[in-house]
Amino acid sequence: MRTTRFFLFAGIFFLTLTGSHALGAVDVELKSVDTVEIGDTFDVEIRMSGSDMVLNFDLLFNFDKDKIQIRSTTTEAEGMLSPSPNAIDTANSEGQMTLVYLDMALVGFSPGEDSLMATISCEALGSGNALFEIDDSSTISGTEFPQPNVTGNFTGKTVSIIDESSQTGYHSADYVPDFYIDISELLRVIQIYTYDTYHCDSTTEDGYAPGSGDQNCSPHNSDYNSQDWRIDLGELLRLIQIYSSSGGYEMSENTEDGFSPIQ
Repeated sequence: MRTTRFFLFAGIFFLTLTGSHALGAVDVELKSVDTVEIGDTFDVEIRMSGSDMVLNFDLLFNFDKDKIQIRSTTTEAEGMLSPSPNAIDTANSEGQMTLVYLDMALVGFSPGEDSLMATISCEALGSGNALFEIDDSSTISGTEFPQPNVTGNFTGKTVSIIDESSQTGYHSADYVPDFYIDISELLRVIQIYTYDTYHCDSTTEDGYAPGSGDQNCSPHNSDYNSQDWRIDLGELLRLIQIYSSSGGYEMSENTEDGFSPIQ
């Protein structure tokens, strides 16, 4: 009987410690614009949300060093350590920066619904898709005993960088450039549409090929909402509208895809 009571007491004590303080989760999301041009400066925000108390964290911020460079960082939360200029230079050479938060008062904070932790100012250097992510090896520690670690749910961001100097005024589908989309050019885009994705291929007449592969070039002009290396039905219908135009097409700053049919 005493043995039974001991294990019952031990079980209740363990549940008291862990049941009401279960291992929690904190969401970390990177937010930025979808598209920039080479030479543009843009911000990537690190935002955190969750109801669990956070005592400290070490976030490893990965980025494509061949396409972007970090110019500066601004910490928005008290306790965030701002990287030094030397640390930023090292990050730009390695493609990874460590962001640290430490609550010296050992009280912790609750991120709530959407807390801005840091703003990273970047410059676009090369065309293509630039990936920003929080490395899975990042750690977040909470205040609860006996399980101080908090699970981090990390959401990255991809920014498309366009080389405006390479824009000729012709639509990507217009690979025999004459400001008209003919039936063979339309069928080519329909072929790409039937695949889940497409990639860059300098050996083809339009510079693209269906399927997965290299994406270190400017996306197809029909891939505009959003630029995700696939052409959806709405984007295809827009090209059919341009194809149906008797007067061809022209560039336009007032349309979503940057082109207008000429009737």
